[in-house]
Amino acid sequence: MDQPNLPSLLNKIKNFTKITILEKNDFKILFTEYGARVLGVFKNNETNFLWVSPNIEDVMKGGEWNIGGLRIWISPERNFYYKDPINFREWFCPKEL
Repeated sequence: MDQPNLPSLLNKIKNFTKITILEKNDFKILFTEYGARVLGVFKNNETNFLWVSPNIEDVMKGGEWNIGGLRIWISPERNFYYKDPINFREWFCPKEL
């Protein structure tokens, strides 16, 4: 499925989240407060290099989590993958994973 270009994606999410865009040369990176995500990486505002839910407006309107992009927050892993979560010490991977 085709991914939206930057102007199209901004139009779809503008009523649901605060955004930040970083620009360097021909590239733009779109960050959203909703879900603490990198929601898009674009060259010349063209097709997104990252997957975004094709129903992103409905997903955000419903308060769901899977909008796409890359997650940039660390909790709740802190409570499950650190023996000392307050100080981010002794990270481990549970054997079940």
